[in-house]
Amino acid sequence: MKIGDDEVVCTHQEPCSCFDNYGVGVCRLVSLTENTVATLKAVLLDAEDQHLNNHEVRTWLRKIKDAVYDADDVLDDFVIQALEKKVLIQQGSTIKMLHNFVSPSSNSVAFVMKMIRRIKDIREKLDEIAANRSKFHFTERFVDMRANSAEREQTHSFVLESEVFGRRMDKEKIVNMLLDTNEQEILPIIPIQGMGGIGKTTLAQLVYNDKKVEIFDLRIWICVSQDFDVEKIIKKILESVTKKECPNLEVDLLQFSLREQLEGKKFLLVLDDVWNENDEKWSKLKCLLIGGARGSRVIVTTRSEKVATIMGTISTYHLNGLSDDDCWNLFKERAFARQQNQAPTKFVVIGQEIVRKCGGVPLAAKALGSLMRFKTEDRDWIRVKNNGIWRLPQKENGILPALRLSYDHLPFYLRQCFAYCSIFPKGHRIEKEKLIQLWIAQEFIHSSTENEFLEDIGDEYVTELLWRSFFHEPVFDYYGNLVSFQMHDLVHDLAQSVAGIECAFADEGTKEDVLEGLRHLCFIGEFYTSQILAALRKTSILRTLVFQSNCPLFAHCAGGELSNFRSLRVLIMRDLDIWEIPSSLGNLKHLRYLEVYSKYIDALPKSVTKLISLQTLNLSRCYKLKELPRDVRKMINLRHIHVKNLSCMPSGLGQLTSLRTLPLFVVGKGRGCKLNELHGLVHLRGELAIQNLENVSSAKDSNYANLKGKHDLQILKLLWNDVSDKDIRTEETYVEVLTTLQPHVNLKILQLKGYLGSKFPYWLMEPLLPNLVEVSLTDCRKCQYLPPFGVLPSLQVLNLVRMDSLQFVEGSSVSGWFPSLRILSLKMIPKLEKWVTRSADDPLSLPCVVELRIYDCPKLTIMPMVPSLENLYVGKCNEKLCFSGTWHLTGLQSLQLRNCQNLRKMEGVDDLTSLHTLDIEMLPKLINLPESVQYLTTLQTLSISDCENLTALPEGLGNLKSLHKLKIWLCPMLESLPDGIQHLTELQSFKIEHCFSLKSWPSWLGNFTSLSYLSISDHKTNYSIFHSLFGCCRYRFDV
Repeated sequence: MKIGDDEVVCTHQEPCSCFDNYGVGVCRLVSLTENTVATLKAVLLDAEDQHLNNHEVRTWLRKIKDAVYDADDVLDDFVIQALEKKVLIQQGSTIKMLHNFVSPSSNSVAFVMKMIRRIKDIREKLDEIAANRSKFHFTERFVDMRANSAEREQTHSFVLESEVFGRRMDKEKIVNMLLDTNEQEILPIIPIQGMGGIGKTTLAQLVYNDKKVEIFDLRIWICVSQDFDVEKIIKKILESVTKKECPNLEVDLLQFSLREQLEGKKFLLVLDDVWNENDEKWSKLKCLLIGGARGSRVIVTTRSEKVATIMGTISTYHLNGLSDDDCWNLFKERAFARQQNQAPTKFVVIGQEIVRKCGGVPLAAKALGSLMRFKTEDRDWIRVKNNGIWRLPQKENGILPALRLSYDHLPFYLRQCFAYCSIFPKGHRIEKEKLIQLWIAQEFIHSSTENEFLEDIGDEYVTELLWRSFFHEPVFDYYGNLVSFQMHDLVHDLAQSVAGIECAFADEGTKEDVLEGLRHLCFIGEFYTSQILAALRKTSILRTLVFQSNCPLFAHCAGGELSNFRSLRVLIMRDLDIWEIPSSLGNLKHLRYLEVYSKYIDALPKSVTKLISLQTLNLSRCYKLKELPRDVRKMINLRHIHVKNLSCMPSGLGQLTSLRTLPLFVVGKGRGCKLNELHGLVHLRGELAIQNLENVSSAKDSNYANLKGKHDLQILKLLWNDVSDKDIRTEETYVEVLTTLQPHVNLKILQLKGYLGSKFPYWLMEPLLPNLVEVSLTDCRKCQYLPPFGVLPSLQVLNLVRMDSLQFVEGSSVSGWFPSLRILSLKMIPKLEKWVTRSADDPLSLPCVVELRIYDCPKLTIMPMVPSLENLYVGKCNEKLCFSGTWHLTGLQSLQLRNCQNLRKMEGVDDLTSLHTLDIEMLPKLINLPESVQYLTTLQTLSISDCENLTALPEGLGNLKSLHKLKIWLCPMLESLPDGIQHLTELQSFKIEHCFSLKSWPSWLGNFTSLSYLSISDHKTNYSIFHSLFGCCRYRFDV
């Protein structure tokens, strides 16, 4: 089923198989209904183009959607009935199954009769609606064809630079790229990418008209737009070069003429507003452009990251929005043109709030400025300020029509997914996996083959929307996987616009009539009105219902009234102060996505297991929840279970063979859930943590778990708990169990904790996991040797914690040892002495390590060379390690020294020429800092804490001209501050506390004119001096 202004589709995949048990008559009715829906679907694509300006069409579309939503529910009821039958068979309840589905006296007969009546009612509605379509003269279209979206007007190369704000730096960067003589590409192509209205064309115009680019023999501007016809583009180029109309020639003559005109000439070609994603079409044009002189350049502007990737030979230039100041200037130019751009005082504050709606998009600033030009009343300005842009009247050059071009260009399968995103609040960071699961719950995603997983298709949808600038500000994890993203506020307005009345937010200002016709509703904030509650009780057609921010309305819906929402597919209860989930939840038979965030809930009602259609159960923030319901095995449609902190698992979990997400599996004792339950869960992906492995008494169970067969697992955590001596398994059991838990070769992250074998299994020692990027070994207290991690080609992170028996790390001096390692952490390894190599003469090196953390390794005195190191933390270690001369730390940016009890002096500090942060803490024998500190000219932060014998600071501190933050804390022997500190005129934060020997303060403290934070405490001094300094601290002053 679709939402928004597009086609409405009944989305059950092969539903007729669910109806076989109900007779030929039922199957025929269902088939006829589906055919009618298919016919209507074919004309809906044409109806979409007409409905924006035709009230009758809008009404007709509304009736279709309501009828097809009803049909969807009826078909879903049959599917649910079939699922319940399947569960009974799986549970072995044959007698009960026969009673329920065969006996004439059973509820099954009543169910079928009721469904037949409902189908007939829907058939009548659909037939009536279909009969009315003829008067609108709709033409039928295929679903996979794109609508004919409105063409953007043709662009040209001229621009008045005086009317452009905030693009000087962008222009200079692009011009420099054009003039770069070091570029090795034969024909460098520079893509400029950004959302609609962001100013790509304007930037290209600025560059095109810059005097520096007059060095090109030819400058050519072509507005390509949506029709990437190579023949037409060739003609446009020829007309631009010759300034004559191009005759109608055969393609071969055209290409010959083009190459002749460009041959030996240095040209700049701008291809503006490109939408083409066909690599072959671009290749045909590109090969004809190669013949120009060296130094020729092509600029491409596009909304699509995919287009930029296909066409560009240089990194894409992503154009960002304007600052608020630049948007305000642009807005003023339009809104107050009659007042010589001088804003009346009463409109300044309101106008600036209106401008913030633009989100840095210049087209929006111009459109809103034009809208406000003739509005002179306060109420008009306030109305615009309080309304979303999508609710405002739009002119032909308005922002939403410009953005709608991008929407119209979407394939239809993406439109419904995009429109649904309006259910999230503005500014919300959308989690990728959650969004995909919501799309699946609404049946927006379909697989054409059995080998395609819905989640993988959804991942492609997200990527495509990101490429097309509907999503922005993506966040990736350390390994490059997309985690979350946002929607620009204006894009969110577009989503609300195309979703129409089907998606809405409700807050304290919401009127009850807004709920009419709603399918997807989100309550925000702590508010309650009886009118909203009354309207909500009548809204039984909802498919998405979100309560968040402790919304009190939930308490009024938590009883039996929750059952009123019979069509609900998604229910989210987020950040609510609730102690239990209502048992009436089990009546929501259609529910596919359930998310509960509560710090109080410690159990789920048994009725949850009646949610047989449920696909996603998200309980990851129910921190007190310790177990799942016993009969969770009946929820055979579950694909994703998000849980944390469980202490046990229910038996029968292995029957949920559709599971894709199960981040935690707890091995039970005695008759508890056994590890062999994992055997049938072959589709698990992402992360799996197996906890309480000490309860595995036999390698037979662990072998049957078949981890090696789970090729989509990315992260595997194998966790043993500390046990008493009487309960501890033999070392052989630990080794045997771990040996049988060999994961698939695709695994990226492996964590072992509490493993008490003295050796590692063959699959780690050989090693057989070449794709590992992160390994963590914690509390492996008996292991004396590490596996040969240094040969893993992709390993980037290695964490070793509490390895009590580890004395040496064996390495190799040959190239290729730890070739990709970037982060190394060594913590609490009491016997570790050094890194060893077979050849003592060859120095060891960790060539790519940028972050190194060493804590409580008292015997470690030397490390391999780390030439790329940027961040170093050393704590509770031998003083010889702190300034090892073998490290070569010239690129170090951050140094933290903590709790090194015997460190008396800091040597070689002057070599740290790139240092930005120096943090010293708990160095009891350090008496002073070396004078060489003055050479750390790049230092921005200096923190000295809990150095009980530090008596003085070097005078050379005044040379640290880049220092922004200085902290001195708990240095009881420090008696005075060096006069050189007065020259730190860039200092912004100065904190000096618990330095009890300081008796006086120099008068030059008032020199810190850039200071924004000053904190002073626990000094034997007269604090009256600080009153004269208070003015220099703009934000905070603590004494």
